[in-house]
Amino acid sequence: MSALAIDHRQRVEHVVEQVLAAIQSQYPAVSTEVVYEPPDEGDAWIILRGVDDPDKLDEIDDCGRDIRTTALEQEGILVLVL
Repeated sequence: MSALAIDHRQRVEHVVEQVLAAIQSQYPAVSTEVVYEPPDEGDAWIILRGVDDPDKLDEIDDCGRDIRTTALEQEGILVLVL
């Protein structure tokens, strides 16, 4: 593995940690799972568990959106909240 790949992975992990912190600070009852290097799209998926209300899912998805948008625009890192 090259240094570039390791550096990118570390940046992805940092973005994921920031998004998780934002979600968990506002929605502590929501459980999350992270999938790095998912099979389809993105550098990471954050999967939400325990939320059945679609409006609540949209609200939680908005949490950390600025972090994700900045990461995508500046570094090409795509983290999806599912």
